Amino acid sequence: MSRIKLNFKRLPLTEKIARARQIVTALTGNADFPTPMPPLIALTTASDEADAAFNEAQQARQTAKEMRFRQLVGGAAQLATVSCLMYR
Repeated sequence: MSRIKLNFKRLPLTEKIARARQIVTALTGNADFPTPMPPLIALTTASDEADAAFNEAQQARQTAKEMRFRQLVGGAAQLATVSCLMYR
């Protein structure tokens, strides 16, 4: 049986997930592929897990950026307060 080249290697994760979901949709109920390997439920589960992990990582990155911003703004405000007190 020949293999289909999907070029997944160079795709970003979000596109890989979308492609996997397209494959599941195309193969669901397709009489030409009655028992695809891997099973469609396994591909769906893996896609959902990868999507959830990606979203969690994105949220963690955003939270870290916000925390760093707050630290910088807080430090700048503290410096401005100290500078004002010194020059009174």
